[in-house]
Amino acid sequence: MQYYRHKYQIIFLVVGVEQAATEIESSLDALPDKELTDDIHFESKGFMEPVHVTEFPIRNQLDMKSTGIMTKRKLVNQ
Repeated sequence: MQYYRHKYQIIFLVVGVEQAATEIESSLDALPDKELTDDIHFESKGFMEPVHVTEFPIRNQLDMKSTGIMTKRKLVNQ
């Protein structure tokens, strides 16, 4: 079996955090990759639909859940 390893990393910026009695919700937006944005073959077309990742529980707090809302940039190869 052969594995494909992408050479680019996605770095996220925390753009919002909301906390309720039983939940913490964090919003993360992907930062533009310098190598890709400098490449004339790629063009940014905004963001993809957000992905919601839910994690239970948060460090020994059995009644607390954490949701990460991650938004990744949409790059189009011209």
